[in-house]
Amino acid sequence: MIFIGHTKFSVYAPVSGAWKATNGSRFKTQGDYKKYLFSDSRLNPRIDILVNYSLPQLATAAKGHDITHLISYSEFLPHKYEEKLIESQKQYSFLKLEKQNRGSHPITLESVAKEKLLGSGDPLQPFGIFRLDDDDILPADYFDQNSPYIKQEFVGMQVSLGTGVSAIYKDGRFFNARKTYHPMLNIGYTSIHQFSAAGEMTKLPIAGHNVADRTYPVILDSRKLGYLWTRHPSQDTALGLVESDEATLIATLKRHMDRHPPIHDMDELHEAFPVLRNNITNAESPDSTRQELIVVATDLEGKGLRLKPKPVSGKIKLTTTMNCDMSSEVRNSLISFIFVDAQGLRIDPASLDSHFENQPISRSGNPRIGWFRYLSTKQGKNRTVTQFTLPDGVYVGVATIIKWRRQETKIVVTSVSIESMPSTSD
Repeated sequence: MIFIGHTKFSVYAPVSGAWKATNGSRFKTQGDYKKYLFSDSRLNPRIDILVNYSLPQLATAAKGHDITHLISYSEFLPHKYEEKLIESQKQYSFLKLEKQNRGSHPITLESVAKEKLLGSGDPLQPFGIFRLDDDDILPADYFDQNSPYIKQEFVGMQVSLGTGVSAIYKDGRFFNARKTYHPMLNIGYTSIHQFSAAGEMTKLPIAGHNVADRTYPVILDSRKLGYLWTRHPSQDTALGLVESDEATLIATLKRHMDRHPPIHDMDELHEAFPVLRNNITNAESPDSTRQELIVVATDLEGKGLRLKPKPVSGKIKLTTTMNCDMSSEVRNSLISFIFVDAQGLRIDPASLDSHFENQPISRSGNPRIGWFRYLSTKQGKNRTVTQFTLPDGVYVGVATIIKWRRQETKIVVTSVSIESMPSTSD
């Protein structure tokens, strides 16, 4: 299957009204805009994401398909960034570079497609055209997901992969990974085309991606992860925020992302984006070890909810959220812990009495409970944060949430997360 992609890597377009960087709302002169466009603070994260994540992912996705990906960049792009693009072109045979000079006409996607189709032996076959920003990433099965729709009967339509991931990028790592649902998001949005016998290509969409379905039929397929939408302080879309320092900008981005749930199934994320396996977390900080322990909201019944985190030790933060019905009362639920050693063998609860003497968990006289903490169970929504420190060589092996007292109460556990917190010195 043939696909033509296009990425604009900091193309100099001072008269464009498409972005806050160019529509006059932020920069009053072309000189200010140009200085911003080619600044290291703006380009460093983009070149890192493009070269070290996005292009390797495209290479994986391209297996079994015929791909050409055009990267356009300005003649004003600093040499060190141009060199990285040239090095990437040598590495990936599907990559085509276009240096846009003043007064020259840019390469059209139609001309790239025509050259590709003429060399394919079947110049009339349908093909896909997609666009990708320089700081976003497509999944390893992106072309596989789109291929079923690259057919004659779908020519003139577009394909939107509506489900994806949004994450914040900082210093080579991605964090705060959230699962998003954005039909007709521009990332990887594919249009289906074909050349006529006379050599004319079906028209490219002219409507904005978010309203494209009012002009062209859109095929929506949201069964799998279809994109990774990167958020970072140096994005053009962040220019509209009033915050000036990086920390405040990141905090604002987090608030904007809060309407989306954290990624629970990290295996699903790693399968879709293998290049990110050791460089992405669903935690609020890139250095956090937070694990989401449940995938969906779960009714608390019977013997309770038994959770087995990956080995976690040191200073622990465990966050539980739940919904309780009108019959709930104080101390209607608790979380108990089984602590283990490095070999996974259970540690006698009584042996930890002195260590936990001044910490917010208690040891029950009931041997079925052991060390525990009551959870907030007022009527409605509840959130309980439990923090304690484990001695060296001791780990949380099992955490179990059960009802206590009124068993008829309906309690729904909506999320459970556990993480090791950084140690702080006095």
